[in-house]
Order: sequence, then structure tokens, then C-alpha cells
Amino acid sequence: MKPDRRGFTILECSIALMVLLLAASIVAEMAGWSVRERMRSEVRLAATEWAAGVLEDARQQHPPTTEWARRQKLPADIAERYGTPSAIVTVAPEEGSDGFLRVAVKVTWQLADGKPEAPLELMTLVRGVLRP
Repeated sequence: MKPDRRGFTILECSIALMVLLLAASIVAEMAGWSVRERMRSEVRLAATEWAAGVLEDARQQHPPTTEWARRQKLPADIAERYGTPSAIVTVAPEEGSDGFLRVAVKVTWQLADGKPEAPLELMTLVRGVLRP
């Protein structure tokens, strides 16, 4: 008669532990990736909202000027929270289209690891003639 063996062998426990550790490492990696992506999305959203506001303001200027464009700066809270962002706003005549100005906003920044993120560029056309 065979002895009644209850429980698991060392081999079975070792395999189960390895599977558990593998699953835990995958979950930890995904959590880290999720945090990084959330930060990237948060920065891009803040930059997009600011740039869209600048373009909306440009439509209200009748017409926007190069001096107005030079005065456009990122808000202090964006600059403080997201490292070293920079913004360039330009106003120029639209080529091949009389009476329209191209207003462009370009925002650049670096991620926490120091790598530059793809710049955000938005533009709109407004009716007007460029004045200094």
C-alpha cells in the first residue's frame, strides 16, 4: 500500500514561486510605464490647452502683431511643474494668400529623464495685415 502523501513537493513550490515572481515583475514594469505615460500625457495636455488659448487670443487681436507674439509666455505653473519648457509664438503673412496671417505656436520640453519630447505645434490663420 502506498503512503498517503499530502501537500506539494519542493519542485512544485519552486515552479509556482517562479511563476508568481514573473507575474509580479510584469505588473511592476507596467505600473512604471503607466506612471511615465501619464506624466507625458499631462504635460502634452497642459501645453495643448495653453497653445489653444494663445491661438484663440490671436483671433481676438484684430490682427495680432509681432509684439503681441513676443509677449506670449508660458504660465509660471507650467514652467515650474514641467522642467524646462519653452514656447515660441510667431505671426507672419500667409504665403500665397493676401490678407491672411499665420499664427503659429511651438512648445518644446524635456521629460524627467532629460530626453526631449516631440514638440507641440499648432497654427491658425487670421484675417489681417501684419503690423510691427
